[in-house]
Parts: sequence; C-alpha cells; structure tokens
Amino acid sequence: MKTFETYWNDEEFRTFSPGDEADKKELKVALTRKEKDEDKEYVFFDLRPYSHQKEILEDLRVEREEYESYKNLVVASTGSGKTLTSFKAAILATEIPTIDKVIFVVDRKDLDYQTMKEYDRFEKGAANGNSSTRVLQRQLENKNQHGGHEDYKIIVTTI
Repeated sequence: MKTFETYWNDEEFRTFSPGDEADKKELKVALTRKEKDEDKEYVFFDLRPYSHQKEILEDLRVEREEYESYKNLVVASTGSGKTLTSFKAAILATEIPTIDKVIFVVDRKDLDYQTMKEYDRFEKGAANGNSSTRVLQRQLENKNQHGGHEDYKIIVTTI
C-alpha cells in the first residue's frame, strides 16, 4: 500500500476538478491527442520512473548484484507502469557485461504487439519482436534475416 500512496501523492499528480474550465480543456486536449504521430520522433511523456517504479528497479538490481538472481517476476496492478518499468529494467540489464540478452516473455500475442508498440514509443528500435519460432531462434543466435550478424539485446516474444 505504501508504494501506491507514494505514487498518488507524487507532485506530478493533481486533482481534477470537473467544474474547472481549465481542467476540462486540458483533459479534452489529452484525450483527443493522437497516440502516435508517425512523422514525429518524440513521445508525449517523461520516461523517468516514478518512486514505485524506482523501488522495483532497485529490488531487481539487488537481486542481480547481491543474490546473483537473474530470473525475476514483477507483479503489479493495471496502470502502474509495468511496461515502462520492464523497459527500464531491460535497458539497465543490457548495460551489464555478463548479460547477453534480455528476453521479455508475454503470454498472449496481443500483449506481444502492445509491448513492442510501447517499447518503440520509449525508444525506437530498442527491442526486437518476432513472428515465429524460426525468427526467435535467429534472434537468439544474433543472425539477421540474411544470415549476417546482428546484435539482438532485447527480445519481446510470446510463450
């Protein structure tokens, strides 16, 4: 509970007043904004993790560095920023010399697509998805579609 209290009390969040015209206008603009503009190279949000996400990332770091545990499961509620947290964790893990790849496994194909879409919003091309076991095998072997070498550091795949 402490984590979510911290999240909601963060200075980034403020009360929405339905009677306040400025609040209504800001909400309308946010809701009508296109999710992604193909011609732009920017995102509409800040990629700094919130305190509860920092706590998760720190727990993962401790597991790696102090317990040499590299197989971790993060469980969090809907809307808590799991995708951003997993992206940050994956990026941090790729910076560790002993880690060759980070494989993000989802249990449904629609989540695979959604995760890749979000990862691309965070950093275009940072992760690699796949459409078949054959493509996954190639990525695990660092081979591109033409047989040449390509370094696949973050792979998103389904079970």
